[in-house]
Formats: sequence, C-alpha cells, structure tokens
Amino acid sequence: MYSERMKNLVRKGQKMFVGYLLAGYPTNEEFLEVLSFCDEIDIVEIGFPSANPYADGEAIQNAHRSVHRESVCNLNYWREIRNRICQPIWIMAYQEDFIT
Repeated sequence: MYSERMKNLVRKGQKMFVGYLLAGYPTNEEFLEVLSFCDEIDIVEIGFPSANPYADGEAIQNAHRSVHRESVCNLNYWREIRNRICQPIWIMAYQEDFIT
C-alpha cells in the first residue's frame, strides 16, 4: 500500500515530505516511540550520531552529543527501527563515523 503511494507521487511528479530524526535522540526508547508518529512522512531520514558533527548547526550538534552512541551502533536497534516504520529510510551520516 505505501509503495503504491510512493509510485503515484513519483508518477505524478508530486513532492514528497522527508522528515529528519537523529537515531537515539532524546533516548533510544523515546526515539522508537516518535517513529510511530511518522506515518505522514514519505521518507524518513535518520541521522547516525556523530562524535564530531562539525557540519551541523548548534541544536543538531547538541543532540548528537547527547546520544548514547554505542547503543545506536547495535544492529538490533536498527532492525527495531525498520520494524517500526514501513517508509523508505535514508541514513545521514558522517564518513568518519559510519564508513571509516
């Protein structure tokens, strides 16, 4: 059903709503609860917490610093995220934290 909605939006050239959330913010559990309110978002962009979020503004930097990074690195946490929502997920991350 949701993929049909996405196909229709793309086919008609309509805009999609992309929402950004930082994984594990404000806590791991609260983040998972917030996902249940994201059913109107077409694509969920999830930030992977960074040790040095130099390219973000002050508010986002503070959020990055408050997340328990080790627990967010647990693959089971990401499986739970996938189980909570059906929308496409885009991961936003700094190379130093995610790839390197």
